[in-house]
Order: sequence, then C-alpha cells, then structure tokens
Amino acid sequence: MNNWAAEAWRGVVESAPEGIVICDATSADCPVVFVNAAFVQMCGYPAAALLGTNLRILQASDRDQDARVRLADAVSKGEPARVLVRNYRPDGSMFWNETVIQPVRTEKFDRSAGDACIRRVSRVIGASYRRGGDLVGRWEGGTFAVLTQGEATEKATQYAQVVRDRVRALLMHHPTAGAGRYVTMSAGIASLVPPRTLPLAGLLKACQSALRRAKKNGKDATITAEAADFQDLQLPATATASPKPSAASTTTE
Repeated sequence: MNNWAAEAWRGVVESAPEGIVICDATSADCPVVFVNAAFVQMCGYPAAALLGTNLRILQASDRDQDARVRLADAVSKGEPARVLVRNYRPDGSMFWNETVIQPVRTEKFDRSAGDACIRRVSRVIGASYRRGGDLVGRWEGGTFAVLTQGEATEKATQYAQVVRDRVRALLMHHPTAGAGRYVTMSAGIASLVPPRTLPLAGLLKACQSALRRAKKNGKDATITAEAADFQDLQLPATATASPKPSAASTTTE
C-alpha cells in the first residue's frame, strides 16, 4: 500500500463513507482545501461554499462552545484532538458532529505525489495541442515545451491562458503554495517568421526568457517574448516568408 500513487489515495479519501476535510494550517485562517462527498452530504453545504473558507461557518452564531476552544488549542499546538461540536446546516438545522483532527506535516511533494502531479498536467497540455503539426514534450523537471505552426503571437498567448485555466481547474493542492493553495502553470510564448538558418534552440531560448519573467511576476502567468529576447539570434534584415512557428514553454508551480 505504501507504493500506491497519489491518485489512488485520493480516490480512497473521496469515496470514504466518513466525512473528511483537509485544511491548510499554514495559512492564516486555516482554509478548507479539500472536502469529500460524505462531508458535503452531512453538512448540507456544497463543496464550492466550503473550499477556501474556515470551518467556523458550520457553527453559525453558536460560537460559545468548549469544543471550539479545545479545537483551537489543538490546532495552535499541532496536536490531534477529538471533540463533539454543534454544527448547523444552511437551513439552520443543528446536528452533532464528532470531529477528529489529525495534523499532517508535509513540506513538499514526495516523489510519487510529484510524479502524479506532472502526469495530470501533461495530460491536460497534451490534450490541448492535438493538431497534426503540434509537438509537445516534457523538457526538464516540471517544464514542458510546445511547438505549433501558423499561430499569431496574440492567438498563441490567448490559448496558453486557456491551458493555464484548465490546469488550475484540476484543483491539485500544493503543500507549499501558501495562499494560492493549488498547482498552477506559467507560460512563456515566442513567435516569429524565422530564416532557414535559425536554429530551433534560438526560439526555445526566447521562450525560456519569457517563462522566467512569468515566474518572477508571481507565477500563474503568461508572458510573451520581447524583441530583446531575440537579439542574440542574429536574424538577417529580411527573411523569406514561411509558416510562422510559435513555441511555448510551460512549467508547473
């Protein structure tokens, strides 16, 4: 069982008959980052209403409870606890909730979780670029390279933003992302009509420059290569018209 992939463990938690919630204790308000179907059914709130919020929403205005004090103390000390707390559904009906909290300390993705994350992102990117002339490959680490033809810079940039949205919509929790909470993707775009003598490495170099700026600007961003990124490519003053290739380098964060 220790060799199970992260997706297998997630499937077990999602289908568990007991209500399970994961909160980010490293953030100021301990927001919910995961909730399974059993918890949603028990409390009456949809998952969308719980994600990103503190579970105090379940106590409504009934805040004067000893159980809440014991929970807060356990969280501050990073200790497990078991309490019986009064909770309230959206319709105002009260129910008793036996709550067990268990600290899970993880500073970064372990290897299996990291590999599972990369696989899910790669499937999104691969499914997004499926034309006959598109070329997608893993570059290094969590970075991918995409080569397309005939795309104007603006269109290539807009589509990269669509792919970014698809990756973010996976809602993969990132243990070190802080307030962002989820795995995101940044993209660097370079597009030009090249002379026949231009090596592919030159186009990729411009992509890398744009990608570095995207990550520096706060991640989850798309940046297009600027004229300065092509200065070292030694392009001639004129070039024969040819299909315009666009290259995109993306990296998970």
